[in-house]
Amino acid sequence: MDDFNDPFTKTMLDEYNLTQQEQQQMREYAKIMGVLQDAVHELNVIKEREKEYLQLRNQAIQKLYHNQSVSVQHIADEIGMTRQMVNIIKNEYANQ
Repeated sequence: MDDFNDPFTKTMLDEYNLTQQEQQQMREYAKIMGVLQDAVHELNVIKEREKEYLQLRNQAIQKLYHNQSVSVQHIADEIGMTRQMVNIIKNEYANQ
């Protein structure tokens, strides 16, 4: 992140005749904006990972039900999910 400590930036801030308070405000803005951009990036990475794991979970549920004949109730009980949600996921298999 930029912290405005390099000589060029200090010179630019001085040339614009900014007060100390305005310079401090610009520094804080840059830091906060950097934090925001980092957070948004990391949240996007998490969303992508979540999609991958949801797909893995759904495939496992479908295989357990369709290939291994494990009941919806047993799957739901084992993973702490409602039967309704397991039913929705296992039925996606039939629609693919």
